Amino acid sequence: MSRIASPRARAGLAAAVTAALAAAPGLALADLTAEQVWQSWQELAEGAGQTIEAGEEIRDGDTLTARGVTVAGQSDEVAVSVMIDEIAFTEAGDGSVSVQMSEAYDVSLMGADGEMLVISVAHPGLRMVVSEAEAGLRHRLTAPELTAAVTDRAGAGMPDRLDLALAATRLTAVYDVTRSADVPGTTDLQVGALDVKVFYAEDADTLDLQYGATGLALRFVGAGLDQAGPAGMADLGAALQDGLSVDLGVSYDTMRYAIDALEDGIASGADGSAMAGETGFVLDASGMAFNTSSRNAEVTLRGPELPQPELTLRAAELGYGVRMPTVGGPEPQPLSVLIRLVEATAPESVWAMADPSGALPRGPVTAIVDLAGQAILPGDLFGMQTMFAFMMGGPFEAVQPTALDINELVLRAAGAELTGQGAFTLDPTDLQTFDGFPRPQGEMNLLLRGGNTLINRLVEVGLLPADQANAARMVMALFARPGEGPDELVSTIEVREDGAVFANGMRLQ
Repeated sequence: MSRIASPRARAGLAAAVTAALAAAPGLALADLTAEQVWQSWQELAEGAGQTIEAGEEIRDGDTLTARGVTVAGQSDEVAVSVMIDEIAFTEAGDGSVSVQMSEAYDVSLMGADGEMLVISVAHPGLRMVVSEAEAGLRHRLTAPELTAAVTDRAGAGMPDRLDLALAATRLTAVYDVTRSADVPGTTDLQVGALDVKVFYAEDADTLDLQYGATGLALRFVGAGLDQAGPAGMADLGAALQDGLSVDLGVSYDTMRYAIDALEDGIASGADGSAMAGETGFVLDASGMAFNTSSRNAEVTLRGPELPQPELTLRAAELGYGVRMPTVGGPEPQPLSVLIRLVEATAPESVWAMADPSGALPRGPVTAIVDLAGQAILPGDLFGMQTMFAFMMGGPFEAVQPTALDINELVLRAAGAELTGQGAFTLDPTDLQTFDGFPRPQGEMNLLLRGGNTLINRLVEVGLLPADQANAARMVMALFARPGEGPDELVSTIEVREDGAVFANGMRLQ
């Protein structure tokens, strides 16, 4: 089964199904005919390494009907075939072609070792309209419901049990297939509600997964996708320079999930939910970026390794983002990292384990780190030169940072708060002054509120020995000076051109 579930297998299935729902380049701006749309589907399938054929084609008035349609594809790991009883292409009289197909069909996957999996798909009431657009062919699709489920499986590589059920309602989609590789193709998909259930069993081990979302939206923009060759990462750098680009965004109104697992007789699990989340991924010659965030997130963990049977954590916001260059060159390029954990809370039972006396404030915890900068990437991010430099010389040989901006730093917990901002230039040619780190030059300003009070409370509850508390106070006195408010410390850390480090004007190094 592992062969069927591989990324290449999933890609083969995606290409096969896409061939049955899209159109190919090559048509002039004019009224479409049913034959043109059907031919374009066949051309697209051929370009994706698939085939789409009909047992017979019947022309009746303004409608072309393809019967006994077979979509097939083959890779080293899996063979995919889709059998559709009938697809009807009807010329609407306004230059467009409406498409209706059988409301149910099977998708069969055959692994290289004889594993077989059949997924039954149904979409009653699905409607599609294909029309000319400036960049190519535009497809508009609506479906009140779409379901998919595993209905048959066989082969020695299969688990003892594998159940898969997917149900989506209120689907609408608009996607363009362009005539030119230079023009990006776009897809916009909205789903009113999505529910997925998976159950897996192998010997005594089981996994039960349930996922649901409402207000799901997906947008994809891609160009030059045929530039990424089968060699994978080795081809990716060249493909990016030749115009490959991917821009993917997914958002939802609400999301929930539940996972229950039994492994070696030990049960564990997690339930979670979130509101108004989004995830984005961009890859092109200017860089690669990934970001994800959610609001009002909650997760409940279960398992014997936890300090209590169930542990529930909540956060007003969870977010992470990273950007880095992809194509190498001698000039600095932008990079950034963002982490946001806003107003995270743990149950009182967790606090009570560490602080039974209640000396520490139980307020929410916030951690925000927003970093941006510039770096020189000597070779392509996915190229052998960069990989070799990373293995032999470390990360600062593979990626050479030249600037770092601390846009925002916030750490707030147990009644104390640390905030900061700063900016530094970095010299990647000097890795000796700071023991392997590029030599910085610049300054950072820090503000600590409630630090001494927190230290006193930690000593009171026994979490911090008195001698370590005294050492911490000495360090704070060395790096900081009193601020304007009570229990407030401020500090300016400066690194000068010669590598000298100053805190509030006093030299430390």
